[in-house]
Amino acid sequence: MDEPRWSDVYLTASARGISVCGDLLAATSLAVVLQQRGADGYAVAALLLSASLPPVLLARPSGWVADRFDSRRIIAVVAPLQALCCLAMLTTSAPVALIALNALLACGVAVTQPVFAALAPAMVGVENVPRASAISQTFTSAGMFAGPALAGALVSVSGLRLPLLLDAASFLAIAVVGLVVRTRRAPRPAAPSTPDSPPVVAYRMRDDRVLVVALGMTAVVVAAANLMDVAIVFFVRGTLHASASTYGIVMGSWMLGLVCGSWAAARGRTDDHGYLIRLIAGLALVSVGILAGGAAREAGWVIPAFVLGGIGNGMLGSAAATLVARRTPESARGMGFATLGAVINGAMVAGFVVAGVLLEVVSPRLVMIGSGASALALVIASGLPVLMLSRRRRRAADDPRTPVGAAGGTA
Repeated sequence: MDEPRWSDVYLTASARGISVCGDLLAATSLAVVLQQRGADGYAVAALLLSASLPPVLLARPSGWVADRFDSRRIIAVVAPLQALCCLAMLTTSAPVALIALNALLACGVAVTQPVFAALAPAMVGVENVPRASAISQTFTSAGMFAGPALAGALVSVSGLRLPLLLDAASFLAIAVVGLVVRTRRAPRPAAPSTPDSPPVVAYRMRDDRVLVVALGMTAVVVAAANLMDVAIVFFVRGTLHASASTYGIVMGSWMLGLVCGSWAAARGRTDDHGYLIRLIAGLALVSVGILAGGAAREAGWVIPAFVLGGIGNGMLGSAAATLVARRTPESARGMGFATLGAVINGAMVAGFVVAGVLLEVVSPRLVMIGSGASALALVIASGLPVLMLSRRRRRAADDPRTPVGAAGGTA
């Protein structure tokens, strides 16, 4: 690649935005229809889990597939199969069948997500990953905002039919984009070994202490954010007695901050230590946003708190993707991004489950304040030591007296 292929970035970002819109449109419509057909809360919870668990359970095989097979072929095969799953949902009304087909859709997402994520460094180079992440996040946020908004109107008109048809069309759009983009990741043949060749050591993310701690902190803060996602509707509508439109504005303010934060993180280039600072700053802002939102006495004060939290969300998402791209070898980036997806989705599931339990015994305000304060304390306790470790390694790497290899990028 002689120069960055920004056209490929915009193509894949728009396709993913359309796909996220279609997925949330279908998921929201399925939840509404299940409730209308008399399904209980366990069925709706199973529907949500069926969309979140496959990326967690399939992280290793999906990462292996992303690193071993041609990206264009993976997308061209998996996306049409996902479209067929959407069409199959139109043939049944049984909740169990709908949940099973939704899980199959999520299995496809588990496979294609690391493929698309690993394509970004190949499209524009590792140094341009923050800007590519900001572009992708902008389109994805638009899809996340439009999907649920369209679901209510379409379900009242056509039931599940139109939402599922639109979701199927979004997967076909992804297949087309996968064939059109010029950039592709293909497995390279291994170099012939000789008796003098050094032994080949397989990459393992768990050997990189900086990434392990960074992803651990990310998991805790994402879980806290999803605790807030469950509690916020009860807090805004019940505790603060705000209107439904105000609740919509509150949730939209987080999305606005998210887009702004992803673009803020893309400004200027830095090294691993600099992106680690941006990650920890983003995690702290999310925690503070949740804590401040929970302490608000009026709904109007939740909005600036959520803008702040959304900015942190955008910063940490961009910084996490950039750190994974920078600190994993090109041949293992599919596995690296699959692991990142598994961490985020696992934290989301944990947040949803814990929130359901806590809200039975604790007020929504205390859930938000407690989750924000706990996440902030952990970020401070874990973030400062890992920043010191990273700073020492950067100084050692810059010191001309340090022997080659002693700085240890992944030790």
